[in-house]
Amino acid sequence: MADLGDRVEEVELVTPTDEVLGWQRAIGGAEIAINLGREWDKGRDKLSPALRARIEHGREVRAMDYLAGPWPHSRAQREPTDVRAGYARS
Repeated sequence: MADLGDRVEEVELVTPTDEVLGWQRAIGGAEIAINLGREWDKGRDKLSPALRARIEHGREVRAMDYLAGPWPHSRAQREPTDVRAGYARS
């Protein structure tokens, strides 16, 4: 890293909050359930117990919980901002 000089910026990593971990469980679980749907439908008995549990959880995620995640549209609804901010007015 030393040879990268000023092109490297040190950042502090933040410990995930319960809210962030909840988003990860909802979003990740739902996406696993969708992406492994064929395996679930055709051979769930061949999946590991841990993977079956993740898929089962993902299949129970409500759309409202999924959409409440850290998506730009949900953040804008919670924290409305002026989209013109930062632009010069003529």
